[in-house]
Amino acid sequence: PLAIIRGESQVAISKEDRKPDEYRESLSIVHDESLRLAKIVEDLFTLARADGGQLKPQLAPVFLDEILMECVHAIGGLAKKRHIKIDLSAPKELKLSGDEALLHRMFLNLLDNAIKYNRESGSVFIEAKIEEKMFAVSIKDTGVGIAPEDRDKIFKRFYRADKARTRNNSDGKNGIGLGLSIAASIAEIHNGSLTLKRTGSEGSAFEVQLPRD
Repeated sequence: PLAIIRGESQVAISKEDRKPDEYRESLSIVHDESLRLAKIVEDLFTLARADGGQLKPQLAPVFLDEILMECVHAIGGLAKKRHIKIDLSAPKELKLSGDEALLHRMFLNLLDNAIKYNRESGSVFIEAKIEEKMFAVSIKDTGVGIAPEDRDKIFKRFYRADKARTRNNSDGKNGIGLGLSIAASIAEIHNGSLTLKRTGSEGSAFEVQLPRD
């Protein structure tokens, strides 16, 4: 992101006869890249807290269905930009004890991943279910899936499943391989889990399990 920000700003400064639309385009790119950079910094900070044993949830009563709706709204701009439809199915008042900010972070990372590696004009399906002792939230995409040799590595830090998934990424911009790892860590400190349930040519499905009150 820094290289792109530096390049666009240098062009904007050095070129005197640019039209207003060209300046707006450069500023839009700088803005988007600054958001990407901020996310990378946040991910690294979260990783440092996890390594230091300081990533501890501040537990309070929260509603899982509301968190999911808020995350869908927050990620809506990115989904619209990439022509991705998001479908959310969740019963109301799914109450649990959790850290609202961390749960937001976990689901936003999963939705970002589902959108980033989806097909053009694809879909993301989110479904929350009530099980005997757990809440189960599945997030399914319609992307190209994950190669067999990558499936046991995707939750490792700094690992990115490249090849077909990277080529299918609609803007070619990838993270640094922390999103799924951080999401798994957040699920774990809530005494839950994050697993890859299915992947193939029709897409991938991840499932979060979180304990009920």
